[in-house]
Amino acid sequence: MRILTLFIALIALPVFAGESCGSYVKDGKTHLIPCDYGEKLPTKRSCHAVIIMVGKKHIFKQVCEEQQQQQRTIQVVEPSGAFKVRMSQYKALVNSLSAEHGIDNALLHAIITVESSYHADAVSEKGAMGLMQLMPATVDALGIEDPYDPQENINGGIQQIKVLLKHYNDDVQLTLAAYNAGIGAVKAYQNTIPPYPETKHYVKTVQTYQQRFSTDWQNHIQDEP
Repeated sequence: MRILTLFIALIALPVFAGESCGSYVKDGKTHLIPCDYGEKLPTKRSCHAVIIMVGKKHIFKQVCEEQQQQQRTIQVVEPSGAFKVRMSQYKALVNSLSAEHGIDNALLHAIITVESSYHADAVSEKGAMGLMQLMPATVDALGIEDPYDPQENINGGIQQIKVLLKHYNDDVQLTLAAYNAGIGAVKAYQNTIPPYPETKHYVKTVQTYQQRFSTDWQNHIQDEP
C-alpha cells in the first residue's frame, strides 16, 4: 500500500484546545488540524502536524516537543530564629514516630519543613491541614479526630508516606510527587514526576532539605541531650 506522509512546517505555538496546529488541502478546500486532535495535549508545547494518508484515509498525528521553561531556583534555609523554635517543639515527636514506623526522620523533617514550616495550625487554600498538610479526604479515611493535633497529624502523614513508598517500591521521588500532586497525576504521566512546576519544585526542595538534614544540618533534627 502506498503511504504518503506529509509534514507541515509550523511556527512553534503553545497548544490550546481550539487552536489550529496546521492544515492540509483536500478537494480544493483547506482543512485545519485541531491542536487537541486525539489525546489531550499539555500546554507549554511546540507542535507540528503530521498527516499520514493511507488510501483515502487521513491519519493525523501531533509531533510535539516540550518548550524549555525557566527553572525555579531551589532555595533552602538553615533553621534559625522562630522557625528553629517551632522545629524544636516537635522534633522529638517527629523522631520518635519516624523510628516507630521505620521512616527516615530527615525525610519527615524535610516534608514538614516544606509543607507547613512547623506551623501546627497551618491551613492551605485547598484545605490541607496541620504540620503535614493533610487533605480532608485523607483525614476522613484515616479516622483522624483532630488534624491539628501534632501527633495525630504526623501519624496520618506517616501512614500516607508509607503507603506511597510501598506503592512506588521505595522510590522517594515518586512518593513525594504523589504526596504533592496525587497518585492519579503520577499515573497519568506513566509513573513519572508530573511536569507541573509546583510538583517538580516541591520534590527537589524536599529532597534538598532531606540531604541537608542528613549531613551538615543533622544537629538541627537531633533530640536535645
